[in-house]
Amino acid sequence: MLRRLPGTAPGRPPDRPPRGRPAAGHLTSLLPPFLILLLGSSFNGLTQILIWLGAAAVDYAAIYVLRGSGRQAAAPGRFAERHGLIVVIALGESIVAVGVGARGHPLTYPVLAAAVGVLLIAATLWLLYFRQLSADAEAGSLAAGGDTRTRLAGEVYTFLHLPLVGGIVLTALGVESLLHQVADTEHYDLSEPLHGLSAWALGGGVGLFLPGMAAIRIRIDARPCAVLFLGGALCPVAGAGVVHVPGLLALALLAALVAAVAVLHGRAVRTGTAA
Repeated sequence: MLRRLPGTAPGRPPDRPPRGRPAAGHLTSLLPPFLILLLGSSFNGLTQILIWLGAAAVDYAAIYVLRGSGRQAAAPGRFAERHGLIVVIALGESIVAVGVGARGHPLTYPVLAAAVGVLLIAATLWLLYFRQLSADAEAGSLAAGGDTRTRLAGEVYTFLHLPLVGGIVLTALGVESLLHQVADTEHYDLSEPLHGLSAWALGGGVGLFLPGMAAIRIRIDARPCAVLFLGGALCPVAGAGVVHVPGLLALALLAALVAAVAVLHGRAVRTGTAA
């Protein structure tokens, strides 16, 4: 015969809080941005974009305000797994951008060279996140407890992951424009640089990703990451130079910079762990 443990109500597993308050809390936090999104759907252009940005701001503000409302992050491993999948999807989109940019044009050696450069950048960003950060972020969340764990999970996996994913998306925008320019030999020359937003997006996306990683590292173990901050600062600064060099050369320089950052940061992480 099964016996009920002392201090538990019949039919309820031990040490499991009731589900009513969390569900109500989730509905309360989701309703305002949902209503703002509905309002924005009735507009067009810049007005719609501003309203939807306002919905995102309200959503993140609600998460920040409610992070100490008694909810518990009981499974940091799930946070790490699901947000890691989001990073993987974003990296996959940056690779898909190669095919989208070169679509409808013949496969040439410059296109292959550009594709290899993009794959190197994507692989290096994957290495930086999954080999040098993700496990430490999960371990830091597991080591924390109670409200501290809840705040840490909210800050790392909600706020600080945003520049990582946004940076990859921006880089994909630059990649798509670059591949189109390299593949369309009828309208562009290989010596022609990128222009406008695409030139800034190519390096600026990585310039968002690297400081985002540094911020997560500082949050989980309070160790400054000079290599990540320096690499992140160089990327947007290099955007001013991208408009003066051929697109393929700019891509090669960005791949070399990201690889150097990964090597130096990996060395710093190993040294810090050993210490």
